[in-house]
Amino acid sequence: MLKRLIVYILVLFQLIAYSQNKHRIDSLSNLAQQTKIDSIKAHLYLKISSEYWSDDPAKCKEFAFKALNISKIINSHNLMYGAYKNIGSASSNLDNMKEALYYDRKCLKEAILSGNDKNILNICVNLGNDLTTFSQFDSANLILDLGIKIAKKYDDKKQLCDLYINKGNNLYYFSQYDSSEFYFQSGLKQSVALGDTESMVMLYNNIASIRLHRGISDSVVINYLMKAISINEKRKDFLNLGDCYSTLASAYNIQKNNEKAIHYLKIGIESFTKAHNETKTVNLLVSIADLFRDLNLNDSAAFYAEMAIERGERNQFKHGLAAAYSIKGRILCDKSAYGQAESYLQKAFLEFSETNDGEGMLFSGNYLAIVLMKQKKYKMAESVGGKVFRLADTLKNYQASKTASMTLSEIFHTTGNDAKAYEYLKYFIAADDTIMIAQNARLLEEMVTKYETKKKDNKILMLNNYKLVSEKKILQQSRSILLIAFIAILLFLAAIIFFLLSRQRKIKYNLQIQKMEMKFLRSQLKPHFICNALLAIRNYIRQHPEVAEEYLDKYSTLMREVLINSELETVSLEDEFSMLKKYMDLESLRVNNGFNYEFTIDSSVDPDAVKVPPLIFQPIVENAIWHGIAGRSEKGKISIHVSREEKILKCVVENYCSGAQMIELEAAKKEKSFGLKISRDRLYLLSKEKRSIWYMELIPVIDGMKVQLGIPL
Repeated sequence: MLKRLIVYILVLFQLIAYSQNKHRIDSLSNLAQQTKIDSIKAHLYLKISSEYWSDDPAKCKEFAFKALNISKIINSHNLMYGAYKNIGSASSNLDNMKEALYYDRKCLKEAILSGNDKNILNICVNLGNDLTTFSQFDSANLILDLGIKIAKKYDDKKQLCDLYINKGNNLYYFSQYDSSEFYFQSGLKQSVALGDTESMVMLYNNIASIRLHRGISDSVVINYLMKAISINEKRKDFLNLGDCYSTLASAYNIQKNNEKAIHYLKIGIESFTKAHNETKTVNLLVSIADLFRDLNLNDSAAFYAEMAIERGERNQFKHGLAAAYSIKGRILCDKSAYGQAESYLQKAFLEFSETNDGEGMLFSGNYLAIVLMKQKKYKMAESVGGKVFRLADTLKNYQASKTASMTLSEIFHTTGNDAKAYEYLKYFIAADDTIMIAQNARLLEEMVTKYETKKKDNKILMLNNYKLVSEKKILQQSRSILLIAFIAILLFLAAIIFFLLSRQRKIKYNLQIQKMEMKFLRSQLKPHFICNALLAIRNYIRQHPEVAEEYLDKYSTLMREVLINSELETVSLEDEFSMLKKYMDLESLRVNNGFNYEFTIDSSVDPDAVKVPPLIFQPIVENAIWHGIAGRSEKGKISIHVSREEKILKCVVENYCSGAQMIELEAAKKEKSFGLKISRDRLYLLSKEKRSIWYMELIPVIDGMKVQLGIPL
């Protein structure tokens, strides 16, 4: 009953105020119609315009234009200033900021022509804010500096406070955080002097947020936030209270004080609930779920994630709902419940897509691709991963690009497409290098900024103490020189460290690329060998069907050895020659007139102890058979001799048959020496990887061809 009575009284006061306002506007309109003096008429129209300023911006503009038209006729800069100011304010209230900027600029011009400092000061506040909104930071700085100069001249604390706030905001958008904090601190002093609690709360929050953005969570941040909370509790402003608690939780999170961070997140949720702001409530529920997940408290994380989902679905709050789906999916992924995780991450990805939230799509999409890969849904994982990779490239989000490229590389590697896997590994390396370069550049930039700020502070200090005795001046100069030298040394050391780290990482990544290329070559060699062997089987079955089964048994034994050895980095010389003999036995049956072979190993070589890359001799022997012996009328012979020269294993492969041609010429003409090309590429990569010389020489002899192979021991 009492509440209803209070509402009736408030409505009555509003009606009285409205009737008084309407009566005042009607009176001013009658006077404007009756007067014939243009200056008075324009002044009355401005008064009417101001009466409509907050209640009806359209009417405010209408009467301001009437005043402007008359002011132009009588060329009154004061009246034109007032008209432009009201038109600009009305445009701002109508959310037409482009129009507001245009008329506020006109207003400043008229204020300067009027020669009235107070007019210039008033418009500087609005125009500075407009220019910051349109990211015209340099112009905004000039206007705000002009306003600050005039406000200091007249000791106008209220305008000075507003100008300091706008100046701080402008510098914040320009990423000049130290200077921004300086002006916010100056504005705070003015607001405290004025007892303006609304400005005080905003500035306490702004200063704390700037320091947190720079990774600083100290007693100043905690103290300011506590002061803002105290003021908001007295005003029962639950919305601002929730913001303060949220910022305070971030401060304790930076300090790794998880207990207090969780405590203030919970209080923030209660405050937003009291303020009936479901949007911010859902956001904080997602934040606390994320924090619990980071602490590996998945049950608590799941509880708050489900609460966020329930509230988000109830209120159709798409963005917060997408974030809640995403965190729920990640929690399930941590528990290896990939099927359920996929469902939530699909929903998150869809919701972020509908709201055009690129960052959300990247985050949820990367996890979705991983979950799909874990379930062996490679096609779907490849599709989602590809979308995320392209979006990350468009948004220049190198961290997301790095994650997506690694996921795609793993998918393609798992499905046997090593060429694609290698391609995305390169993207991963490029993204990682870009991130590292950006981090180091930011570090250097921060150091330079600190150096420049310190340099300016020292210069101001020297100017303020200009009249001190020469000994003090010399002392200050010496300190400045030492400080500059110290910072210069720090910059030099940082540059050296950055160079060394970059070089080390580059070497490491080059080795990874070489290993991937080596693996790719080995994967090519295996099907090349199998293809040739299958051709041999086909020909043999056609020509000798009666003994084809025996041939197939030999072939299957050989294939098992090849498949096992090809997956190893090295095998013993004994195992390599054992496999090679089986291969030559089979090929001898396939070639017209066949061929003989012999292996000779010097006593200095222990075939069980010496290790060689698998299938290193097979392409050379294959070329000796098919480019030196096959198709000849007489029976050929292949000789393989192994010896040791200091730390080099020297292997010589010779084929004897009259009329043999050089393998190099055969390969160049007919383009059949694919196996030999792979061997050359392998030796080149092994030389780079092992940092030693691996070589292969082809030497034509009278009755055939000789190939020398050098393998470092």
